[in-house]
Amino acid sequence: MKQCRKHLFHCADCTDAVRGAEALALLRNCGPQSVPEGLFNKLSSALQEPSQPAEATKQRFWAGTGIGSAIAASLFMAAMTIGWIGPSAVESEHVAQFAATVSEPRIMNVAIEADRPLQDAQISILLSGDVALDGFGNEREVTWITNLEEGVNRLQLPVVALDASGGKMIVRLDHPDTEQVYVVEVDGSA
Repeated sequence: MKQCRKHLFHCADCTDAVRGAEALALLRNCGPQSVPEGLFNKLSSALQEPSQPAEATKQRFWAGTGIGSAIAASLFMAAMTIGWIGPSAVESEHVAQFAATVSEPRIMNVAIEADRPLQDAQISILLSGDVALDGFGNEREVTWITNLEEGVNRLQLPVVALDASGGKMIVRLDHPDTEQVYVVEVDGSA
């Protein structure tokens, strides 16, 4: 019973529910003809009284804020650990430039460095604008799995500009041990 009273002191909803139940019980005990004297005043004053002292309300607010913040921080850290949010790749410091010619493929060399051999590394090429890989038709994304050796691995890509406006090419290495992203601006006016 002591725990119930303690809970009622801290929980405004439960306190209001108990007061309402007490009022209904009082009304049930009265016959339809005999309304106790002063019932309206009693109910009206009970409803106007604050259900909790202001200090308890402040404590409940700050406790809820603290708990909510702790839960939000925990969820954020879990999402970062799993990889749902946060930096997903190591992006190069600057955007590389490559001059391509319209309708004539040119070989672009991309160097991918690995600090150890990487088995089953996924390489993806994403194209935007008026840029294409010769021999791949209208494909805007090309992906394959390969093994990379320790050190510098050279990737030769046959790039062709479809128009003088050029576009962008993103080369992405994805492996459980590492991720690398290279962005290349392709100028088609060469």
